[in-house]
This record gives sequence, C-alpha cells and structure tokens, in this order.
Amino acid sequence: MKNKVVGIRLSEEELQSLIKKAELAKMKMSAYIRDILLKDKVVVQVIDTHDKLIKLRQLSLLSSISNNANQLAKKANTLGINQTKTEILEKLDELLDITKTIVLEQQDNWSVLSDTEDANVN
Repeated sequence: MKNKVVGIRLSEEELQSLIKKAELAKMKMSAYIRDILLKDKVVVQVIDTHDKLIKLRQLSLLSSISNNANQLAKKANTLGINQTKTEILEKLDELLDITKTIVLEQQDNWSVLSDTEDANVN
C-alpha cells in the first residue's frame, strides 16, 4: 500500500521538464518519479506526430512513383517504346524532383531532431 509521501522542491523549469517527460512516457508523474528512483531505467514511448506525417507523405510520393512507372510500362507495351520515350523522360524528371523532396524533408527532420536533442542536453 502506497501511503507515504515524499516532498521535493523543484524550480518551475525542473517541474515543467518532469511533467513533459512523464507525459512522453505516458505515465502519471508519481509513477514516473517512482520508476526513476526505484528501477534501472524508464521506457519512454515517444510518438512523434511530425515524423509520422513526414513518413506518410513519403509513402504517398513513393506510391505515386509506382503508379507512374506501371502506367508507363503499360503504355510502352501497347504503343511501343519510341512513342512513349518523351513521356518516360518527363516522368523520370518528376521522379527526380520527388526524390529530392524526400531527401530535403529527411534533412529537415534530422535538423529538427538534432535541435531538440541539443535543447534537451542544455
């Protein structure tokens, strides 16, 4: 039975940090503090909505690439490769643009994560 109370003094900044960490761990603050004090480690379940949205966008872009490739293959089989050569080159340019977009989004995502880690260290 948990009937003993332990009081501690925290600055506002320390309290906010503790609240945020408990929320990230999906735990009540008292349970989070007990885990920190009594266990070797605390498992934090982080679900980053921003990261999920980026991955969904990338999957959507990759799906678009697959659809375009299938359409071009069907057209090439039906009409012959020479008639679809220009269209294939245009689609390849589009694919290159999509790939660049994905790479830039990943770089931005890593930058955001890096900034967050730097802030947590300070």
